[in-house]
Amino acid sequence: MTETTDATQTQQNQNREAGFASEWIANLLTVLDDSLTEETRVSLLRNCAEAHYRSANMDAVVSQYQGNPSGFMQFLSEKWQWKITCDQAAQTITADENKPDCVCPLVQKAPGKVSATLCHCSEGFAEKMFSAVIEKPVEARVIRSILRGDKSCVYSIQVL
Repeated sequence: MTETTDATQTQQNQNREAGFASEWIANLLTVLDDSLTEETRVSLLRNCAEAHYRSANMDAVVSQYQGNPSGFMQFLSEKWQWKITCDQAAQTITADENKPDCVCPLVQKAPGKVSATLCHCSEGFAEKMFSAVIEKPVEARVIRSILRGDKSCVYSIQVL
């Protein structure tokens, strides 16, 4: 009986901690929206992408495709079900995550509405991922997102 009680208590504590963390993040984003310029928010959130990139072990994924962008885009299409289009002349890639829900782990754990400011983190993540594969700097922009009310998240990746 004690083991069940302990397990239940542990689960309740974990749920409470997860709730606190997600509420804290949502509050932080609101404060950022209310207090900082768009330029500052973009810079901060793009830099935060580094933590998610490391946590997802993305170096191991993208290292397989360095110098092979077509292979990487095939991977994204087949394994992640993304829709990818390329404009060779403009050196632009449009990447549609093709999912009805935001895939950001912070959004998935957050209660209620989360600020679209968080999408700038995704821009940083996409920049790091695509620049490693293409072996050139890129600029990523979220042009549509679930958090902005769109049906999926779409990036424009510009090779610089």
